[in-house]
Amino acid sequence: MDRRYSWDANEILGIDGTTVTFKYPFSQTFTTEVDWQVVERGYGNRIEHLTLQGRGYDERSHYQLLTLDHVVDFTVADVRMRWANRNYVQVNGFDVKIVGFRGPYGGATSYDLESCKYKITIFRAANVSIVGSVFGSPKHDKNQSYVTIQKAQRIMVRQSRFYGTRTYALNEHGGGSRDLIFENNFLAAGERAHHGAILLGNSAWGFGGPTIVRNSLFIRNRR
Repeated sequence: MDRRYSWDANEILGIDGTTVTFKYPFSQTFTTEVDWQVVERGYGNRIEHLTLQGRGYDERSHYQLLTLDHVVDFTVADVRMRWANRNYVQVNGFDVKIVGFRGPYGGATSYDLESCKYKITIFRAANVSIVGSVFGSPKHDKNQSYVTIQKAQRIMVRQSRFYGTRTYALNEHGGGSRDLIFENNFLAAGERAHHGAILLGNSAWGFGGPTIVRNSLFIRNRR
């Protein structure tokens, strides 16, 4: 019943009879009661050089722009998104790379607390990297958490910039996340970010595992 490490992702390297060899060590001992979720579709795809946007800056319905569900080796490169009251991107897969992403504006209600409207959600995923991306705008703070991580492993966010938000720039939302690296980032969440630039776990959702925050610049953050 340990809520830490309640979910593991791994890669099979070999099968010999009844012996299975995995690439990474698991967080806890296996039992016969473990339920398997196999990521087996959406292999090796990519989207790039696109602008994805919602219906308009004043649209109040909740929807996602890009859902990466059960994908492996997926790349999102040089993509710009805006006007989504739910998520820009939801990641639920293995080996996902988001490079050169631009997400300047949320939707019309993306700053309130009535619904979960995180910009990029990484949930039950592993080996995800976000590099060279820009979130928010220095003159705009109507956004909630830019990168939210829950029940995910081996996540790296680096060389990216985060501007005004009402909650967090990087949100490790607990529930068993581990092996996270946030490095070489610029974080200016702003004075209205009442929860601060980075959240690492919380008492409601549980705490995560090892996280490294290094070589970053924090400026004009309330916490």
